[in-house]
Amino acid sequence: MNYLIFGDIHITEKDIKECESVLNEIITLKEKYKVNKIILTGDTFDKVNPTSIELDLFSDFIKKLNIPIIILVAQSHESITPTESILNHFGILKNNLKIVKEYIDENHLYVGHFTLQESKMHFGSKKSKKEFEKYKYVILGHQHTFEIIKPNIVHIGSIRYVDFAESQDKQKVVLLMENYKEKNEKCHFLSLNSPIPMKDVYLTKKTDKPLPQSSYAQSIEELKAILDKIDSNTKVRVIFDNFEGYKNFRPLYEIYKKKFKLFKDRKDFTMNYDLVASERKDISLKDSFNQFLKINKVNEDIKEILLKEIK
Repeated sequence: MNYLIFGDIHITEKDIKECESVLNEIITLKEKYKVNKIILTGDTFDKVNPTSIELDLFSDFIKKLNIPIIILVAQSHESITPTESILNHFGILKNNLKIVKEYIDENHLYVGHFTLQESKMHFGSKKSKKEFEKYKYVILGHQHTFEIIKPNIVHIGSIRYVDFAESQDKQKVVLLMENYKEKNEKCHFLSLNSPIPMKDVYLTKKTDKPLPQSSYAQSIEELKAILDKIDSNTKVRVIFDNFEGYKNFRPLYEIYKKKFKLFKDRKDFTMNYDLVASERKDISLKDSFNQFLKINKVNEDIKEILLKEIK
């Protein structure tokens, strides 16, 4: 018996093509390694009420799998209550598919969707690794960055780059358990090729220790040179530590927004919004308001409603 374990794909309509590519790669791995069972560790969708396009994509993926499937329900995104979730419908439609809060196979395998006190991103968790010492393998979702918590616990991570907090992740993986519960049982972490990578680029004068997956520029010209060399099939975020650098880069913003799959910025400085507006004489009311909403980190759903009011 061969098991394939993965999760946290966070299917969203805006990233539907990438999600489709990742799921197709999963199907290829399933065929290549003759997988007998698939376990999803949670956060299949990004919200409690997925769109029809999001549901169709996952439904098509499920149809192509003729093996038992276990899907964990994550309260963080896809559950209205501990018992009410859109995922329950998939359990009704397919006989060999089960929806569970956690997966336990005796003392051999435990799969859950939460962090531990020892997790890199523990989010204030009250659970400890000591509670899971009896299991040979503990595979956890929720944390998007891959992490091995010795001796027997692994955060498998997300199977695509969902947030720029993951920009330091070198790769996205799935877990293949070959010859499950047999004497020659082996575990392999298989790297995925289809996730679109994320990259942080800093326009900074700081001398802090550089991050391994990031690039640093001291001037706008250096920043342009770095951005021009990055593959267009990348999600890029530029981080500014001073207003002058941000102001000088703004005329180039739309150029790079068109180049990359996703292009964002982060402002690591205190900004006077009135000054920004005064520096951009050509900015429209809608663009100006949109910028205000971004700076103040307004919820995306609320932002969409507000912007509809501005013609």
